[in-house]
Amino acid sequence: MRTCGCPDDTPVVKANNVIKDEFVKYGHTMILVQADDIRTPEVLGAMAEIQEGVENVPRVVAVSSIASLLNQVPDDKNVIEHKIAALPFDLRRQYVINDYTKGLMLIKIDGEMDGNELVVLLEEIKDVLDYVEMPGDVVFVPAGMDVVGSQIEEIMDKDKVQSVLLSLVLVIILLFLALRSFMGIILALLPVLLTIIFAMGTMGFLGIPEGFLTLMIPTLL
Repeated sequence: MRTCGCPDDTPVVKANNVIKDEFVKYGHTMILVQADDIRTPEVLGAMAEIQEGVENVPRVVAVSSIASLLNQVPDDKNVIEHKIAALPFDLRRQYVINDYTKGLMLIKIDGEMDGNELVVLLEEIKDVLDYVEMPGDVVFVPAGMDVVGSQIEEIMDKDKVQSVLLSLVLVIILLFLALRSFMGIILALLPVLLTIIFAMGTMGFLGIPEGFLTLMIPTLL
């Protein structure tokens, strides 16, 4: 087996395989928290409730946030401010910005999921966010490259039929202008259509999952 065209016995490939097998066992996704001031019992209480719900999602390993650093959220805002200020700066800065209007909830997830499993996990996290009652001034937004990639694939999957049909119509128009014959158009398109059918059939037979690149195949062909 080769990785990026390099033999498996190449030192760089060996090192990369060791890192993947021994160290990269987990992935991460995030939830962005936006509020006038995160240091309130209502906002931190919502974060704690979201953390509890997300930790019950299958394949989620752990959730951490500024709320989890406090162990139990106090009912008094002044106490909260004092406890957060007492945290080491480097630790506090991982979860909130200096003016406390934005924060992060870091979600540690199983790194061995395929694309479909990741989409299911992200949907379940969204369900948790929809279920928890939010204070009026706070917004919780799923974030991270996994979320962006999932949304890109979702948009492309919705639009792939339209893009294929649009490409086909444009090709037919160009062929008609060049050949001035419907039979010529059919003969010119036949190899392309057979190639698309063969490519998609082979992917299905080999169990290759749909992804960002595979969704582009019909349009490119």
